[in-house]
Amino acid sequence: MVVEDEIVARKCGVVTFVAFVIFGALPAFPYIISAGILKQTDQQEIAVICIGIVELFSLGFAKAALIGLNKWKSGL
Repeated sequence: MVVEDEIVARKCGVVTFVAFVIFGALPAFPYIISAGILKQTDQQEIAVICIGIVELFSLGFAKAALIGLNKWKSGL
């Protein structure tokens, strides 16, 4: 019983870590792309805001899908 609890705790920890890394890195992509490839900085703030909105909505939507809540309400 204790071993199963440790395995579940480790899985939850790994999933949480991966989610933080993925969702934490998404807002940096417009900065990396525009600074490294396009050399344009005038639209960075707008791109970061839009990506952040989509990111947070999709996180709430996915969470609700996994636990059985209203997906659209949780996304907003």
